Amino acid sequence: MDLELTRRHAFSSENIRERLKAYGFTEIDDILSFLNLFRESPPGNCEYVYIRSKLGLCLQQHDNESDYFIPLREFVTELDCLIDFH
Repeated sequence: MDLELTRRHAFSSENIRERLKAYGFTEIDDILSFLNLFRESPPGNCEYVYIRSKLGLCLQQHDNESDYFIPLREFVTELDCLIDFH
Protein backbone atom coordinates (compact mmCIF):
# COMPACT_ATOMS: atom_id res chain seq x y z
CA MET A 1 0.00 0.00 0.00
CA ASP A 2 1.54 3.32 -0.99
CA LEU A 3 1.89 6.25 1.38
CA GLU A 4 -0.88 8.32 -0.22
CA LEU A 5 -3.37 5.46 -0.04
CA THR A 6 -2.42 4.81 3.59
CA ARG A 7 -2.85 8.50 4.43
CA ARG A 8 -6.20 8.68 2.67
CA HIS A 9 -7.47 5.70 4.67
CA ALA A 10 -6.07 6.89 8.01
CA PHE A 11 -7.66 10.31 7.55
CA SER A 12 -10.85 9.27 5.78
CA SER A 13 -14.16 10.58 7.08
CA GLU A 14 -15.10 7.11 8.26
CA ASN A 15 -11.84 6.60 10.14
CA ILE A 16 -12.05 10.03 11.77
CA ARG A 17 -15.64 9.31 12.86
CA GLU A 18 -14.53 6.01 14.36
CA ARG A 19 -11.72 7.64 16.29
CA LEU A 20 -13.91 10.40 17.71
CA LYS A 21 -17.25 8.70 18.35
CA ALA A 22 -16.45 7.83 21.98
CA TYR A 23 -16.20 11.50 22.94
CA GLY A 24 -19.44 13.35 23.64
CA PHE A 25 -18.21 16.92 23.61
CA THR A 26 -19.92 19.63 21.58
CA GLU A 27 -16.77 20.24 19.54
CA ILE A 28 -16.65 16.55 18.59
CA ASP A 29 -20.33 16.64 17.62
CA ASP A 30 -19.52 19.62 15.37
CA ILE A 31 -16.76 17.59 13.68
CA LEU A 32 -19.00 14.56 13.22
CA SER A 33 -21.73 16.70 11.68
CA PHE A 34 -19.17 18.37 9.41
CA LEU A 35 -17.91 14.97 8.27
CA ASN A 36 -21.37 14.07 7.01
CA LEU A 37 -20.53 16.30 4.05
CA PHE A 38 -17.68 13.96 3.03
CA ARG A 39 -19.18 10.49 2.80
CA GLU A 40 -17.90 9.82 -0.72
CA SER A 41 -14.37 11.22 -0.55
CA PRO A 42 -11.79 12.00 2.10
CA PRO A 43 -11.68 15.55 3.39
CA GLY A 44 -9.16 17.96 1.91
CA ASN A 45 -6.50 20.02 3.63
CA CYS A 46 -8.89 22.88 4.50
CA GLU A 47 -11.26 20.41 6.12
CA TYR A 48 -8.41 18.92 8.14
CA VAL A 49 -7.57 22.44 9.38
CA TYR A 50 -11.18 22.85 10.55
CA ILE A 51 -11.13 19.46 12.29
CA ARG A 52 -7.78 20.30 13.92
CA SER A 53 -9.18 23.62 15.12
CA LYS A 54 -12.24 21.99 16.68
CA LEU A 55 -10.09 19.34 18.37
CA GLY A 56 -7.85 22.08 19.74
CA LEU A 57 -10.87 23.87 21.19
CA CYS A 58 -12.12 20.62 22.68
CA LEU A 59 -8.82 19.92 24.38
CA GLN A 60 -8.51 23.51 25.56
CA GLN A 61 -11.97 23.36 27.16
CA HIS A 62 -12.01 19.82 28.55
CA ASP A 63 -8.55 18.22 28.75
CA ASN A 64 -7.69 17.56 32.37
CA GLU A 65 -4.44 15.77 31.40
CA SER A 66 -5.96 12.37 32.10
CA ASP A 67 -5.31 9.29 29.97
CA TYR A 68 -8.82 9.63 28.55
CA PHE A 69 -7.62 12.44 26.30
CA ILE A 70 -4.45 10.73 25.01
CA PRO A 71 -6.13 9.56 21.77
CA LEU A 72 -7.35 13.10 21.06
CA ARG A 73 -3.92 14.59 21.76
CA GLU A 74 -2.32 12.01 19.48
CA PHE A 75 -4.84 12.73 16.74
CA VAL A 76 -4.10 16.47 16.98
CA THR A 77 -0.40 15.72 16.52
CA GLU A 78 -1.12 13.52 13.50
CA LEU A 79 -3.26 16.25 11.95
CA ASP A 80 -0.52 18.81 12.62
CA CYS A 81 1.92 16.63 10.68
CA LEU A 82 -0.58 16.06 7.87
CA ILE A 83 -1.39 19.76 7.54
CA ASP A 84 2.30 20.76 7.63
CA PHE A 85 3.02 18.17 4.93
CA HIS A 86 0.76 19.99 2.49
